[in-house]
Amino acid sequence: GSGAVALSRGHNATLLNVDIGGGTTKFAFIEKGRILATCAIAVGGRLIVEEDTLARIEQPAERVAEASGIELALGRPLALADRRRIAARMARMIMGLIDLRQGGELARSLLVTEPWPAELGNRSIDAITFSGGVSAYLYKRETRRFGDLGFDLAEELRHALAHRRDLPPVWDPGQGIRATVIGAAQFSVQISGNTILIADPDKLPLQNLPVVTCNFDLDDGIAVDAIAAAVRSALAH
Repeated sequence: GSGAVALSRGHNATLLNVDIGGGTTKFAFIEKGRILATCAIAVGGRLIVEEDTLARIEQPAERVAEASGIELALGRPLALADRRRIAARMARMIMGLIDLRQGGELARSLLVTEPWPAELGNRSIDAITFSGGVSAYLYKRETRRFGDLGFDLAEELRHALAHRRDLPPVWDPGQGIRATVIGAAQFSVQISGNTILIADPDKLPLQNLPVVTCNFDLDDGIAVDAIAAAVRSALAH
């Protein structure tokens, strides 16, 4: 939904898309329109919410704060300096994964997927793209603040990117927040499968059916082992 796959395909380029949502940051390594690897960490803009005082504290935010020597408590205010320190720690973990590193102990504890495959470290990236709610600040599409860490996290990332001359350029994938519909549901909407009605179930003969995209190379004929390997790779992905 971010537009990064189409951008990669259109430019015949290798991109790293970084989708920073409310509760997680998702990474996709995309080569010529194909997603080769993904990774996700529990770092996001709405892990802390303030309404004069702290109104919500998610567990990953507690871990980051504890590692930074900051005590969080509902009903208490969060000092500006502490807010910036938490955002800076989160930004460092995101930057580590942008570098395709495995990360330190705190970053590894916050991973919600397997870490990056080791072989990715040998690949080069043509550009970095951002999507998700926090990207609206990075691309200067949004200036309002919503009592969370979104603005602060974006500012820390902006400074980190500006000081890294070794990184590839940042491109705009075009879609922005559309990539985080599911994430938005997790953090701002309560939804239950028990309250969804399908009046005519016969119109949906196949339900809860996963779809797997395989990349087959059939230029030189059909090789059974290659087809099997592609299917296994897609299932694992």
